[in-house]
Amino acid sequence: MRAAVSSRGGRASIVAMTVARRVVPGSTYLLTRRCAGRRFLLRPDGVTNRIVAYCLARAMADTGVEVHALSVMSNHVHLVVTDLEGKLPVFAHELFRSIAMCIKDHHEVRENVWADGSYSAVRLENEEAVLDKIVYVMANPVAAGLVRTAREWPGMLSLPAELYGMEHRCERPPVWFDAKTNPDELVLRYSVPPCSAGRDVDALVAALRHELGEREKAAAADRRQTGRRVLGAEAVRDTDPFASPSTEEIERQRNPTFAAFTAEASRAAAAALRAWRYAYAEALAAWRLGARDTVFPHGTWWMRVFAGVPVAPG
Repeated sequence: MRAAVSSRGGRASIVAMTVARRVVPGSTYLLTRRCAGRRFLLRPDGVTNRIVAYCLARAMADTGVEVHALSVMSNHVHLVVTDLEGKLPVFAHELFRSIAMCIKDHHEVRENVWADGSYSAVRLENEEAVLDKIVYVMANPVAAGLVRTAREWPGMLSLPAELYGMEHRCERPPVWFDAKTNPDELVLRYSVPPCSAGRDVDALVAALRHELGEREKAAAADRRQTGRRVLGAEAVRDTDPFASPSTEEIERQRNPTFAAFTAEASRAAAAALRAWRYAYAEALAAWRLGARDTVFPHGTWWMRVFAGVPVAPG
């Protein structure tokens, strides 16, 4: 459990809140955050694209998190990132908070931008899982039936060629950010994930392009079979940002914390997560009983940052 620290009679105590998030430096994740009420508050337009680009570049610069893929749909965001320094919670807090504050200014709303609860962070356990999720992110607008090809998406979306290390100059958006304390421009740069660092970049980009093309072909075949039509980039831009999809949301039965691509890797990842949670629960129980020198397992974040507990080295 993640826990809140409170003080009673001069002694610190713990109030259990949610399942603890394991934060291990060097891990790669698929991050997802959805808008409240499934509203289209992130509908692509010039200002929204500037907001996301600038906020992302800012959060990356402040935390050292690397980004490998991004898609900003009208009502949710997907990213594939590597948390080099174990600062994922700081990155996510800064990114999603700044986007929300800008979007509130942009659309002049007071309500929450993001749905209740935290963001989803699925740890990707091997290269196959990482590359699969990168293509998943890039193909998201196509799979949703909004455009025929990823290149047609009018919102923020990375494509395979971004992994060559192309740099994008991101202008400060005309909302929320104070011009006196925030730079006029930041640099956004996507990178090859560490698990693929030894691969030839040309071959990697070609493989991702091929897989993206296969998913675009599969989506086209599905449309021919079902008779569904593509909404199109122009209609996406014209969407009412305060509207929501007319279809019912599919209730998710599972909220995965990792993806491993193969059964063997999945079993190993599940066993490692169970062992970590068991060790964390034991350490937390001892800490609550007064053993303040209890060493928490490597990957403990909240208790280390906010309660100052010692953590085992990696």
